[in-house]
Amino acid sequence: MDSVIILSSSEDESDTEPSVLVVEEEAPPVVQKEGAVEVVDDDLAITYAQKGAVLPHARSDCSAHHFRETSGHELGNESYCEQCFCYVCDTLASECQIWSTHCDAHPRCSVWRAQREMRALGILHKLGFTMEDMDQDIRAADSAQLIINHSMRYNAKI
Repeated sequence: MDSVIILSSSEDESDTEPSVLVVEEEAPPVVQKEGAVEVVDDDLAITYAQKGAVLPHARSDCSAHHFRETSGHELGNESYCEQCFCYVCDTLASECQIWSTHCDAHPRCSVWRAQREMRALGILHKLGFTMEDMDQDIRAADSAQLIINHSMRYNAKI
């Protein structure tokens, strides 16, 4: 039997509630249909449902195209839906310049995580920064530095 453990995030020491709550899985309720309304129990009735929209996701999490985790290249991982993102580049899979390689990337592989981190950090990686050090201000500073370097090279040619 599976169970879920919920940890409280309360920092109030006067809180007398337990900080750990174990939730046991219950048998699913019997659904009774009454015309177009599904009655799950006395307190809940489903009157309308529609299929949810597919949100952007990593290729390894795509529900439309099965993904196989391997240490090498796996045939079939190249296919993607219009919402698939390249895990390494953090762009749409259709815009990834080396999708034939990145199609096998997933967050459970340390090699792919390292490549993603190096790409995200850019020049800051050479200075010893890690993803934990990274925040929006540092990303903006890195982009500004690249713009400055480019303009300095351009002005030097004039």
